[in-house]
Amino acid sequence: MKQIKLFFGVAFSVAVVLMLALTFQSEQSDQMNTPWDLKQKCPTRVVIDGADVPVGEDGLAPWTAYISNINKTAPNITLDSSGWTRPDGVEAPSCTMEITKLPGTPLEGIDWRIGFTLPNASMIRGKTATISMKLKADTPMTFGAAAYYSYDGKNVPYFNLTELNEDWREVTWTHQVRDDADVFETWLRLTIHGTISTTGTVYMSDVRIVAN
Repeated sequence: MKQIKLFFGVAFSVAVVLMLALTFQSEQSDQMNTPWDLKQKCPTRVVIDGADVPVGEDGLAPWTAYISNINKTAPNITLDSSGWTRPDGVEAPSCTMEITKLPGTPLEGIDWRIGFTLPNASMIRGKTATISMKLKADTPMTFGAAAYYSYDGKNVPYFNLTELNEDWREVTWTHQVRDDADVFETWLRLTIHGTISTTGTVYMSDVRIVAN
């Protein structure tokens, strides 16, 4: 009888330990791959062969914000009502990425980025795309591993972003899209395994993808 009680006691303890382990693993998994705001919209214009391609309402296209790390130190992402002022004097909206807490340690595994996926990659296959965006920060910031880049399923033109300040800065790059590309994405990465010098807000506006 004592052996039976001992067996059930051990079995129950093992079950509790397994349950706690699975719960912890689930929580860790949730923290490691948590989207910031899948419904975020940012000012984006797509022009292919001289024609505008509708990608959203009022020039605002859906972007996906992504975080991968084991500590919840991701920036908040919102749509700000003020932003870059166009040449015609009209103020264009901007996305804001508010960094309220710096990347925690260890830095390995931390990845903060926001990206736009073209709804139909076939329209851009085999074309040369020129991508541009305007960026600034509300306070001078330096980045240990920030970048802007595009991705067509294989090719990744990738450019480091080392600093931002209060003045709007335009970044531009080209991407020769593969003839058989089944995806085309544009990304702004704030960090991957790297440091950020200070908390503050990063602004992104006037994103353009022009392909011919």
